[in-house]
Amino acid sequence: MKIDNFILIGGHRMLVDLSKIIIEKNYPLDLIIDQFHLDMIIDNQNTLKEKLEAENIKYNVICSNKLNVSDLIKYVNIDTIGISISSPWILNRAIIDLFKGKLLNIHTSNLPKNRGGGGYSWQIMMRDMSGGICVHKVDEGIDSGDIVLSEKFKYPRSCKIPLDFNNYLESYERKIVRDLIKNIELWSEFPSIKQDETIAEYWPRLNTKEHGYIDWSWTGKQIKYFMDAFDDPYSGAKTFLNDDQVYLKRGEIILNENDFHPF
Repeated sequence: MKIDNFILIGGHRMLVDLSKIIIEKNYPLDLIIDQFHLDMIIDNQNTLKEKLEAENIKYNVICSNKLNVSDLIKYVNIDTIGISISSPWILNRAIIDLFKGKLLNIHTSNLPKNRGGGGYSWQIMMRDMSGGICVHKVDEGIDSGDIVLSEKFKYPRSCKIPLDFNNYLESYERKIVRDLIKNIELWSEFPSIKQDETIAEYWPRLNTKEHGYIDWSWTGKQIKYFMDAFDDPYSGAKTFLNDDQVYLKRGEIILNENDFHPF
């Protein structure tokens, strides 16, 4: 496959790793990042901005909540490869057509399960330990394009909170971006494996401020898993104590053999 240049769109720690690989191979590179992801901590210490600047990787910031063809057209030609990772923008048909079949997305789940942006929090609440990372073609659906490259695995039971899942996944992220670049140079065209729509799942993005409130009518296990789902790197599940809003983390279930009266 002929490659002239790469465009990376979105905001994720993989952007740093992938950018370094692309630069080492002497391909021209442009990064299109939103302000929210630029300021996000990506390695428990540094923001995406700090990591990119430490590696002397140049980037472009789009502050609008919509990405337009006009934002990209100056970077794209017939041999441009576009890769989206945690893009906050909807990549509409005009943008897809601009890349002429060479626009990919990296999604950190076992597609077609866990489409969408809720990520580990939904898995924790459902006790779903299946893991995966996929490179797929971008279409007008949500994470529904044909699979180009994928890796499947199981998260260990030691993964309890989103930070655990995120840390465990990092080695798979590093592997798949390397496999992708190696194979792109060898492929004459992208592989195309259809997703099985009969087992597809979609889970919407979660926002701790909006969705993190505990319902105390739930069972102890349901409350514990909900607290885990909003634990680090998030601010914690929420409730009220004496009219003050408080955040709870590190929830545990304590079993008691005594049969206490509910009074």
